[in-house]
Amino acid sequence: MLGAALCLMLGAGPLRAHEFWVEPLAFVVALGETVKADLRIGQDFGGSRYPYLSRRFQDFTMASGADSEPVPGTEGDLPAVAVEPAPGLLVLAYHSEPDQLTFRDFEKFASYVAYEGLDWAVDRHRADGLPETDFRERYTRNAKALVQVGANGGGEDQVMGLPFELTVDGSPYAPGTAAVAVTLTWRGRPVADWPINVFTRTDGVVKTQVRTDAQGRAEVPFPPASDMLLNAVYLQRTDADGFAWESWWASTTFGRVGRDG
Repeated sequence: MLGAALCLMLGAGPLRAHEFWVEPLAFVVALGETVKADLRIGQDFGGSRYPYLSRRFQDFTMASGADSEPVPGTEGDLPAVAVEPAPGLLVLAYHSEPDQLTFRDFEKFASYVAYEGLDWAVDRHRADGLPETDFRERYTRNAKALVQVGANGGGEDQVMGLPFELTVDGSPYAPGTAAVAVTLTWRGRPVADWPINVFTRTDGVVKTQVRTDAQGRAEVPFPPASDMLLNAVYLQRTDADGFAWESWWASTTFGRVGRDG
């Protein structure tokens, strides 16, 4: 039963379940406390959790300062992460195996790219003479989460080597932080003039969108008593292996609240 449900959930892809993210149950934890985090897939900061499954990822790592190591886990663990890290800023980074989906209806593709701020893909698709039904996309998930361990702060986000990556400038938990600067990179190079969807969760969830500047940077407000999910999609044409499109999905989470379960 779990296997069937998991296949349906993971197979939803970017068509019906846009975002994939790592969500700590608490974003700020006391020294010596276990950091627990879920892997989630859904939309608008709401979705289903699924377990630690090593066959689903290429790398799943955690870093605190200069130290980096694989996230330990047993197949089927829920939550997917349960670790006791060193004090400072803990960075969790998940690089999935590629997956795929088939678009039977072109309007669903058009709706998806519009939601992600990538409307140009519709014109490109038609200009390239691609079929409007039964075409495929291959996609990979690149998700990060930032957790503050210990009350004294310290530490900063770092590049984790994901193909498509969102990196916070410093730490979102620095005292007095009301806005966070992020850099979006594709294979280590800044991505200019690119959309980032921002989901701010307080009593409800509000979606906004920012664009990177010429250096691949953008500033995101970080209100008090809120949790944040940032999501961006790098989409490109491909003719490899019978696919029409290939995408990489970058996300990062940080916050001051968290949730149980």
